[in-house]
Amino acid sequence: LGYPARYQRPWSVDNRKANSYVFVASVKRIHLMRGKGNDREPYSLAPQRVTASSLAIFAFVVAGAFNSLVVGCAEAQQTTNFRAPLVYGYQADPMMTYYNGNYYLYVDDQLGYDRIRKSPSLAGLGSASSEVFYVGTGGIKAGVNCVYMFHWSSNWYQYCGNGSGATLVLKSATDDPSSAYTYVGTLDVPTGYTGYAEWPFQVGSQIYMLFTNNATSSTLHSIWAAKFSDPFTRTGAWNIIATPNSGSGSWECGNSRCIDEGGSVVVHGSNAFLLFSAGGYESPDYCVGLLTASTSSDLTLQSSWTKSSGCVIARNDSAGVYGPGSALWFKSPDGTQDWIAFHVKTSTGNHLNGDDRKLEAMQVTWDGSGNPVFAAPYAVDTYHALPSGDPGDELSAPSVSSWGSTRLNVHVIGTGNNLYEDYWTSGSGWSGWHQVGTTPPNGAALGP
Repeated sequence: LGYPARYQRPWSVDNRKANSYVFVASVKRIHLMRGKGNDREPYSLAPQRVTASSLAIFAFVVAGAFNSLVVGCAEAQQTTNFRAPLVYGYQADPMMTYYNGNYYLYVDDQLGYDRIRKSPSLAGLGSASSEVFYVGTGGIKAGVNCVYMFHWSSNWYQYCGNGSGATLVLKSATDDPSSAYTYVGTLDVPTGYTGYAEWPFQVGSQIYMLFTNNATSSTLHSIWAAKFSDPFTRTGAWNIIATPNSGSGSWECGNSRCIDEGGSVVVHGSNAFLLFSAGGYESPDYCVGLLTASTSSDLTLQSSWTKSSGCVIARNDSAGVYGPGSALWFKSPDGTQDWIAFHVKTSTGNHLNGDDRKLEAMQVTWDGSGNPVFAAPYAVDTYHALPSGDPGDELSAPSVSSWGSTRLNVHVIGTGNNLYEDYWTSGSGWSGWHQVGTTPPNGAALGP
C-alpha cells in the first residue's frame, strides 16, 4: 500500500469462509481485502473515505453469518487530551521545549547517555522513542545527565552534568534540535564550589546563567546567577540570588534538608518569573517556589528578586501526588499559552532513589495583575486538555474481531496509550467508544 510496514497489520474478520475478509490498516485509512490464504486482492466494494468525528469502522452483518460485509473507512481520530503522567515508568527532572512543529523532551530516566523524545503532540510523547543523541568526548558517558536545551544564534545547546559537579556543553550542528551534537567545553562555576543545574535563560539580548551549589560548611544549597555573552562564556560576576530559610518549619527544608535549587524563567509583561525547587527532592513536601523580578533590574543581584512566601505548587494529597519539583516553562505550539513540565512523587516516603517520580505538564494562567496562577498537580491516570495549537496524536489502526455471528468488536490504542473498544451487535448497533484497559506492556499488536 506504500506505507511503512508498522502501519500494515492485517486482521481477518472471518476465516470460516472460502473467501475471508481482511482489514489492512495504513496510516489514516483502513482497506478491506478478500481472498484465500495469502492471495488477496482489494474487495470489489472499495472502501470509501468517510468524514467522521471519531474513528469508526462501519460494518453491517447480513444474515448473521458474515456472508456479506460492507465497510466504510474513516480518517483516524485526533486526540484532544493528554494523559498524566506523560511518559510511563520512572521519570524526573524534565526539559521540555517546542520548536518547529515538535515537542522535545529530555528526562532523567536512568537509562544513561543523552536521550530525547520527539513528538508533534504532547499526547504522543509517551509512545515516542527515546533516542540517543550524543555519545562522545568531554566526559559524556552513561549516567551523564543532560537536563537543559537552549536555542541561540541558529544552534541548540545542551547542558549536561558530569556527575562530578561540573557542567558540560554540547552544540548542535544545525538549527534542528535533533541534529548531531559536538562537545563545546566545561562551564565556569563560582570559585570554590561544585554544583549542578547550571543552564541559561535570556531576557532581551542578555544571557544569564543559573547555577546551584552543593552545600558547604558556610553555604546552603543556593541558586546563583551570572551574565554570559554567549551560551558558554561568562562576562559578569557570580552572585547568590536565592538561599533557603533554614528556620524551624521552613517550607524550603523538606525532610530537614534546606535547599533552593534549579530554576526556569519566563518573561511576562515587564517581569521575569523564576520557578525553583525547595527542600529535599525525596520528601513529599518538596515543592516549587517562585522568584519575581523586574526585567529592567540586574537579575544577578538577590535584591532584584522577591521570593514567594511559600510553595506555589505543592503536594496534592487528595489526588495522591506529592513533592512536585523541577518545574520548567515551555510555550504552547501557537505561542499563546505558558505551560510547565514537572515531576511528582506517588508515595509519601522519603525515597532517595527517586523511583516514585512521574512526569506531568500543566498550563499556567495569569491574573489581572500579571501574576502567574498555578493549578494543583494532577492525579495519576487522568486526562487533560492539550496546549493551544497542539494537533493531538492519532489513534492507532484498529483491530477487528467477531464473537460468533452476533457481535463485531473494534479495538484501538488511543489517548494515553490506553485500549478503547466499540462493538456492534445485531440487536443494538454500535455501543460507542469506551476505555477497556491499557495496552500490553511490550507493545504487542492486538489481534482478533
